[in-house]
Amino acid sequence: MSAEHLAFLDNSLFRITQPQYLNDPPGEARFAPFYNHFSEADFEYARKKYQTSWLNDGSIPDNNFLLNNFLLPTGMRYTVELFPSLKGFTDYETTDEIERFQAIQLIEIINNCLLEHMNQMIGIFSLSDSLTNHDMWIKYGQHGKGIALEFDKQHQFFKKYPTRKVIYSNEKRASITYYEGCIRINGIRLKDKYESALDVQDHLLNEINLSDLITRLFFTKNLKWSTENEHRIIFDLQQYDQRKENIFLKKIPFEAFKTLTFGWDTPESIIKEIFQKIKNNPALNHLRIQKVRYGQLENYDNLEVVDI
Repeated sequence: MSAEHLAFLDNSLFRITQPQYLNDPPGEARFAPFYNHFSEADFEYARKKYQTSWLNDGSIPDNNFLLNNFLLPTGMRYTVELFPSLKGFTDYETTDEIERFQAIQLIEIINNCLLEHMNQMIGIFSLSDSLTNHDMWIKYGQHGKGIALEFDKQHQFFKKYPTRKVIYSNEKRASITYYEGCIRINGIRLKDKYESALDVQDHLLNEINLSDLITRLFFTKNLKWSTENEHRIIFDLQQYDQRKENIFLKKIPFEAFKTLTFGWDTPESIIKEIFQKIKNNPALNHLRIQKVRYGQLENYDNLEVVDI
Protein backbone atom coordinates (compact mmCIF):
# COMPACT_ATOMS: atom_id res chain seq x y z
CA MET A 1 0.00 0.00 0.00
CA SER A 2 1.27 3.45 -0.88
CA ALA A 3 1.53 6.41 1.48
CA GLU A 4 -1.35 7.97 -0.45
CA HIS A 5 -3.61 5.05 0.50
CA LEU A 6 -2.87 5.59 4.19
CA ALA A 7 -3.18 9.39 4.14
CA PHE A 8 -6.71 9.20 5.62
CA LEU A 9 -5.11 8.35 8.98
CA ASP A 10 -3.48 11.79 8.90
CA ASN A 11 -6.12 13.95 7.22
CA SER A 12 -9.42 11.98 7.44
CA LEU A 13 -10.06 12.66 3.74
CA PHE A 14 -11.83 10.15 1.49
CA ARG A 15 -12.54 10.23 -2.21
CA ILE A 16 -16.09 10.85 -3.41
CA THR A 17 -16.04 9.35 -6.86
CA GLN A 18 -17.74 10.60 -10.01
CA PRO A 19 -19.78 7.88 -11.76
CA GLN A 20 -17.33 7.69 -14.66
CA TYR A 21 -14.60 6.32 -12.39
CA LEU A 22 -16.59 3.63 -10.58
CA ASN A 23 -16.04 -0.06 -11.20
CA ASP A 24 -19.14 -0.74 -13.34
CA PRO A 25 -18.60 1.39 -16.48
CA PRO A 26 -21.69 0.18 -18.40
CA GLY A 27 -24.01 0.54 -15.42
CA GLU A 28 -23.11 3.68 -13.47
CA ALA A 29 -25.25 6.77 -14.20
CA ARG A 30 -26.44 5.23 -17.44
CA PHE A 31 -29.78 3.97 -18.65
CA ALA A 32 -29.96 0.20 -19.19
CA PRO A 33 -30.93 -0.34 -22.85
CA PHE A 34 -34.01 -2.27 -23.99
CA TYR A 35 -34.36 -3.02 -27.68
CA ASN A 36 -37.81 -3.82 -29.08
CA HIS A 37 -39.16 -4.91 -25.72
CA PHE A 38 -40.24 -2.84 -22.74
CA SER A 39 -38.70 -2.42 -19.31
CA GLU A 40 -40.30 -2.63 -15.89
CA ALA A 41 -40.01 1.17 -15.70
CA ASP A 42 -42.01 1.43 -18.95
CA PHE A 43 -44.80 -0.72 -17.54
CA GLU A 44 -44.75 1.20 -14.25
CA TYR A 45 -45.16 4.45 -16.17
CA ALA A 46 -48.02 2.91 -18.20
CA ARG A 47 -49.77 1.86 -14.97
CA LYS A 48 -49.65 5.46 -13.74
CA LYS A 49 -51.04 6.69 -17.05
CA TYR A 50 -53.83 4.14 -16.77
CA GLN A 51 -54.82 5.48 -13.34
CA THR A 52 -55.71 8.88 -14.83
CA SER A 53 -57.12 7.66 -18.16
CA TRP A 54 -60.72 7.11 -19.27
CA LEU A 55 -59.84 3.41 -19.61
CA ASN A 56 -59.58 3.05 -15.84
CA ASP A 57 -62.57 0.96 -14.76
CA GLY A 58 -61.19 0.18 -11.32
CA SER A 59 -59.60 -3.12 -12.32
CA ILE A 60 -55.89 -3.93 -12.23
CA PRO A 61 -54.58 -4.02 -15.80
CA ASP A 62 -52.24 -6.77 -16.95
CA ASN A 63 -49.13 -6.10 -18.99
CA ASN A 64 -50.80 -7.00 -22.29
CA PHE A 65 -53.46 -4.35 -21.70
CA LEU A 66 -50.82 -1.75 -20.83
CA LEU A 67 -48.76 -2.77 -23.83
CA ASN A 68 -51.59 -2.39 -26.32
CA ASN A 69 -53.08 0.79 -24.89
CA PHE A 70 -50.13 2.79 -23.58
CA LEU A 71 -46.82 1.53 -24.94
CA LEU A 72 -46.94 0.16 -28.47
CA PRO A 73 -46.45 2.71 -31.28
CA THR A 74 -49.47 3.39 -33.48
CA GLY A 75 -49.77 3.90 -37.21
CA MET A 76 -48.25 2.23 -40.23
CA ARG A 77 -44.49 1.74 -40.45
CA TYR A 78 -42.50 2.14 -43.64
CA THR A 79 -40.02 -0.74 -43.62
CA VAL A 80 -37.66 -2.18 -46.21
CA GLU A 81 -39.65 -5.41 -46.03
CA LEU A 82 -42.84 -3.63 -47.11
CA PHE A 83 -41.10 -1.24 -49.50
CA PRO A 84 -37.99 -2.94 -50.94
CA SER A 85 -37.13 0.18 -52.93
CA LEU A 86 -36.08 1.80 -49.64
CA LYS A 87 -32.98 -0.42 -49.66
CA GLY A 88 -31.50 2.00 -52.15
CA PHE A 89 -31.29 4.61 -49.38
CA THR A 90 -29.50 2.48 -46.79
CA ASP A 91 -26.53 0.13 -46.41
CA TYR A 92 -28.64 -2.39 -44.49
CA GLU A 93 -30.76 -5.25 -45.78
CA THR A 94 -33.39 -5.49 -43.03
CA THR A 95 -35.35 -3.15 -40.79
CA ASP A 96 -33.85 -4.85 -37.76
CA GLU A 97 -30.32 -4.06 -38.95
CA ILE A 98 -31.25 -0.42 -39.52
CA GLU A 99 -32.95 -0.06 -36.15
CA ARG A 100 -30.18 -1.79 -34.22
CA PHE A 101 -27.71 0.68 -35.69
CA GLN A 102 -29.99 3.62 -34.83
CA ALA A 103 -30.66 2.30 -31.33
CA ILE A 104 -26.96 1.87 -30.54
CA GLN A 105 -26.15 5.38 -31.80
CA LEU A 106 -28.99 7.13 -29.97
CA ILE A 107 -28.58 5.25 -26.70
CA GLU A 108 -24.85 5.98 -26.67
CA ILE A 109 -25.44 9.69 -27.28
CA ILE A 110 -28.05 9.95 -24.51
CA ASN A 111 -26.03 7.91 -22.01
CA ASN A 112 -22.85 9.89 -22.71
CA CYS A 113 -24.71 13.17 -22.17
CA LEU A 114 -26.18 11.88 -18.91
CA LEU A 115 -22.82 10.61 -17.66
CA GLU A 116 -21.05 13.86 -18.52
CA HIS A 117 -23.74 15.81 -16.68
CA MET A 118 -23.61 13.56 -13.59
CA ASN A 119 -19.80 13.66 -13.48
CA GLN A 120 -20.05 17.40 -12.88
CA MET A 121 -22.71 17.09 -10.19
CA ILE A 122 -22.26 14.10 -7.88
CA GLY A 123 -19.66 12.11 -5.99
CA ILE A 124 -20.38 8.63 -4.67
CA PHE A 125 -19.00 7.18 -1.45
CA SER A 126 -19.31 3.39 -1.37
CA LEU A 127 -19.24 1.07 1.64
CA SER A 128 -19.95 -2.58 2.34
CA ASP A 129 -21.79 -4.06 5.31
CA SER A 130 -19.40 -6.88 6.22
CA LEU A 131 -15.78 -7.22 7.31
CA THR A 132 -15.75 -10.91 6.35
CA ASN A 133 -16.89 -10.59 2.74
CA HIS A 134 -14.25 -12.61 0.92
CA ASP A 135 -15.07 -11.15 -2.51
CA MET A 136 -14.59 -7.61 -1.21
CA TRP A 137 -11.18 -8.46 0.24
CA ILE A 138 -10.13 -10.04 -3.06
CA LYS A 139 -11.38 -7.18 -5.27
CA TYR A 140 -10.71 -4.13 -3.11
CA GLY A 141 -8.47 -5.36 -0.29
CA GLN A 142 -5.48 -6.34 -2.41
CA HIS A 143 -6.18 -10.06 -2.03
CA GLY A 144 -6.00 -9.87 1.75
CA LYS A 145 -2.95 -7.59 1.84
CA GLY A 146 -4.98 -4.42 2.41
CA ILE A 147 -7.07 -2.97 5.23
CA ALA A 148 -10.71 -2.20 5.95
CA LEU A 149 -12.02 0.78 7.90
CA GLU A 150 -15.35 0.53 9.71
CA PHE A 151 -17.32 3.68 10.55
CA ASP A 152 -19.66 4.36 13.44
CA LYS A 153 -23.05 4.73 11.76
CA GLN A 154 -24.38 6.46 14.90
CA HIS A 155 -21.95 9.34 14.46
CA GLN A 156 -23.45 12.70 13.51
CA PHE A 157 -21.71 12.62 10.14
CA PHE A 158 -23.73 9.58 9.11
CA LYS A 159 -26.87 11.08 10.60
CA LYS A 160 -26.38 14.06 8.31
CA TYR A 161 -25.34 11.91 5.35
CA PRO A 162 -27.10 8.56 5.84
CA THR A 163 -26.06 5.60 3.75
CA ARG A 164 -28.54 3.86 1.50
CA LYS A 165 -28.47 0.20 0.51
CA VAL A 166 -27.99 -0.66 -3.14
CA ILE A 167 -30.65 -2.80 -4.83
CA TYR A 168 -29.41 -5.57 -7.11
CA SER A 169 -31.92 -6.09 -9.89
CA ASN A 170 -31.51 -6.03 -13.66
CA GLU A 171 -35.20 -5.15 -14.05
CA LYS A 172 -35.32 -2.19 -11.67
CA ARG A 173 -32.50 -0.14 -13.22
CA ALA A 174 -33.24 3.12 -15.00
CA SER A 175 -34.07 2.27 -18.59
CA ILE A 176 -33.95 3.61 -22.11
CA THR A 177 -36.17 1.72 -24.53
CA TYR A 178 -35.91 1.74 -28.31
CA TYR A 179 -39.05 0.19 -29.79
CA GLU A 180 -39.68 0.41 -33.53
CA GLY A 181 -38.12 3.85 -33.78
CA CYS A 182 -39.68 5.25 -30.59
CA ILE A 183 -37.57 6.06 -27.54
CA ARG A 184 -38.71 5.96 -23.92
CA ILE A 185 -36.74 6.96 -20.84
CA ASN A 186 -38.15 5.34 -17.71
CA GLY A 187 -41.43 5.03 -19.59
CA ILE A 188 -41.62 8.60 -20.86
CA ARG A 189 -41.77 8.71 -24.63
CA LEU A 190 -39.46 11.24 -26.22
CA LYS A 191 -40.77 13.46 -28.97
CA ASP A 192 -39.54 13.02 -32.52
CA LYS A 193 -37.88 16.43 -32.44
CA TYR A 194 -36.67 18.92 -29.84
CA GLU A 195 -35.30 22.40 -30.33
CA SER A 196 -32.42 21.83 -27.91
CA ALA A 197 -31.03 19.51 -25.24
CA LEU A 198 -32.64 21.81 -22.67
CA ASP A 199 -36.05 21.05 -24.18
CA VAL A 200 -35.42 17.33 -23.66
CA GLN A 201 -34.46 17.98 -20.03
CA ASP A 202 -37.54 20.14 -19.41
CA HIS A 203 -39.82 17.52 -20.95
CA LEU A 204 -38.41 14.76 -18.75
CA LEU A 205 -38.42 16.85 -15.57
CA ASN A 206 -42.08 17.73 -16.09
CA GLU A 207 -43.08 14.07 -16.15
CA ILE A 208 -40.45 12.00 -14.42
CA ASN A 209 -40.46 10.95 -10.77
CA LEU A 210 -37.05 12.25 -9.66
CA SER A 211 -36.90 10.13 -6.51
CA ASP A 212 -37.59 7.00 -8.53
CA LEU A 213 -35.04 8.03 -11.17
CA ILE A 214 -32.32 8.58 -8.55
CA THR A 215 -33.05 5.16 -7.03
CA ARG A 216 -32.88 3.45 -10.40
CA LEU A 217 -29.76 5.31 -11.58
CA PHE A 218 -27.56 5.36 -8.49
CA PHE A 219 -28.92 2.79 -6.03
CA THR A 220 -29.73 -0.07 -8.40
CA LYS A 221 -27.06 -2.26 -9.97
CA ASN A 222 -26.84 -5.37 -12.10
CA LEU A 223 -27.40 -8.61 -10.20
CA LYS A 224 -23.82 -9.71 -10.89
CA TRP A 225 -22.59 -7.17 -8.29
CA SER A 226 -24.82 -8.49 -5.50
CA THR A 227 -22.00 -10.11 -3.50
CA GLU A 228 -20.70 -6.64 -2.66
CA ASN A 229 -23.67 -5.76 -0.41
CA GLU A 230 -22.95 -2.12 -1.15
CA HIS A 231 -24.27 0.94 0.67
CA ARG A 232 -23.86 4.41 -0.79
CA ILE A 233 -23.87 8.08 0.03
CA ILE A 234 -24.47 10.47 -2.87
CA PHE A 235 -22.77 13.82 -2.32
CA ASP A 236 -23.15 17.05 -4.21
CA LEU A 237 -19.71 17.20 -5.80
CA GLN A 238 -19.35 20.81 -4.66
CA GLN A 239 -19.52 19.62 -1.04
CA TYR A 240 -15.89 18.49 -1.30
CA ASP A 241 -13.40 19.55 1.37
CA GLN A 242 -10.33 19.24 -0.80
CA ARG A 243 -9.69 18.83 -4.51
CA LYS A 244 -6.67 17.48 -6.35
CA GLU A 245 -7.29 18.11 -10.05
CA ASN A 246 -10.21 15.79 -10.88
CA ILE A 247 -10.17 13.96 -7.54
CA PHE A 248 -12.66 15.25 -4.95
CA LEU A 249 -12.15 14.49 -1.27
CA LYS A 250 -14.58 14.62 1.66
CA LYS A 251 -13.53 14.86 5.29
CA ILE A 252 -15.06 12.30 7.66
CA PRO A 253 -14.27 13.09 11.32
CA PHE A 254 -11.76 10.82 13.06
CA GLU A 255 -14.38 10.31 15.77
CA ALA A 256 -16.51 8.46 13.20
CA PHE A 257 -13.77 5.83 12.70
CA LYS A 258 -14.76 2.68 14.60
CA THR A 259 -12.41 -0.19 13.72
CA LEU A 260 -9.45 -0.75 11.46
CA THR A 261 -9.05 -4.31 10.22
CA PHE A 262 -5.97 -5.82 8.61
CA GLY A 263 -6.30 -8.46 5.94
CA TRP A 264 -5.09 -12.01 6.46
CA ASP A 265 -1.97 -11.24 4.45
CA THR A 266 -1.24 -7.57 5.23
CA PRO A 267 2.56 -7.10 5.18
CA GLU A 268 4.20 -6.55 8.54
CA SER A 269 5.77 -3.32 7.28
CA ILE A 270 2.30 -1.88 6.56
CA ILE A 271 1.02 -2.97 9.96
CA LYS A 272 3.91 -1.21 11.70
CA GLU A 273 3.42 1.95 9.63
CA ILE A 274 -0.28 2.08 10.50
CA PHE A 275 0.34 1.53 14.19
CA GLN A 276 2.82 4.41 14.13
CA LYS A 277 0.32 6.71 12.41
CA ILE A 278 -2.35 5.84 14.98
CA LYS A 279 0.10 6.43 17.82
CA ASN A 280 1.00 9.84 16.39
CA ASN A 281 -2.64 10.93 16.08
CA PRO A 282 -4.40 11.41 19.47
CA ALA A 283 -7.75 11.64 17.64
CA LEU A 284 -7.40 7.93 16.84
CA ASN A 285 -6.83 6.69 20.40
CA HIS A 286 -10.29 5.13 20.39
CA LEU A 287 -9.75 3.16 17.17
CA ARG A 288 -10.12 -0.59 17.65
CA ILE A 289 -7.57 -2.69 15.74
CA GLN A 290 -8.54 -6.09 14.34
CA LYS A 291 -7.51 -8.67 11.79
CA VAL A 292 -9.38 -11.07 9.53
CA ARG A 293 -8.14 -14.62 9.19
CA TYR A 294 -9.42 -17.90 7.87
CA GLY A 295 -11.14 -20.01 10.47
CA GLN A 296 -10.38 -23.54 11.56
CA LEU A 297 -12.24 -26.87 11.54
CA GLU A 298 -15.87 -26.27 10.51
CA ASN A 299 -15.11 -22.59 9.82
CA TYR A 300 -12.05 -23.42 7.73
CA ASP A 301 -13.14 -21.77 4.46
CA ASN A 302 -14.65 -18.66 6.05
CA LEU A 303 -13.16 -15.41 7.28
CA GLU A 304 -13.42 -14.39 10.91
CA VAL A 305 -12.46 -11.23 12.79
CA VAL A 306 -10.09 -11.32 15.75
CA ASP A 307 -8.76 -8.51 17.93
CA ILE A 308 -5.08 -7.65 17.90
